[in-house]
Amino acid sequence: MLSDIREVLAGLPEVLPQDRAAHYFQSPTYYPVYTQIAAWLEPHSLLEFGTRLGYSLIALAHGAPDVRRAWWVDNECGVKDSNAKAWRNLTAYYEGVRGTAPPEAAAFTSDWELAPLLAGSQVDLIHIDGEHAYHAVVRELELAYQLAPRCILVDDWCGAPIQEAVKAWARSRNIGFRVVDTCDHGLAVIDLTAGRKVLTPLLASSWRILERVEW
Repeated sequence: MLSDIREVLAGLPEVLPQDRAAHYFQSPTYYPVYTQIAAWLEPHSLLEFGTRLGYSLIALAHGAPDVRRAWWVDNECGVKDSNAKAWRNLTAYYEGVRGTAPPEAAAFTSDWELAPLLAGSQVDLIHIDGEHAYHAVVRELELAYQLAPRCILVDDWCGAPIQEAVKAWARSRNIGFRVVDTCDHGLAVIDLTAGRKVLTPLLASSWRILERVEW
């Protein structure tokens, strides 16, 4: 049985005091949702836009027993040296909780750096939580889609630019999705598994659905 991801995150070496005090950090409907989705999907590879200190990335890794590759992008505007600190947290998680070395991993400061390196690659599970602007979200969604993922997650559905971007992109691709209530943030879950049979049926039985979008 998996240990509680909230306890795992609280024990990381790089956690800001304001994060520890934030209501979402210990919420049963925030990081545990990420861990559960990863447990259902069992991804071998992860990619995250907007990693900051790596909490969400580690929450995903916690639910996935066989992650072999992990990439992330963070422009380090929010936290100085965030990529190095995220790497320290990821290493501490794998060595301290998993008792193993971390998977093959790389960090980038922009998605423009990342794009050519992932050309022709496939990534199972992608999380978007970077720049919360319409065009940035659409760009990251399209980049993510080109990597043939089995699922794309987009955080902070509570923001109007996020909603508009996800809906516009999904409509252009004729892709439906669900929005899960994650401690007032909202998480768009774009299930791209065959026939949408892996995640979509399980979401409603486990979490409160804020919105169902179909075209």
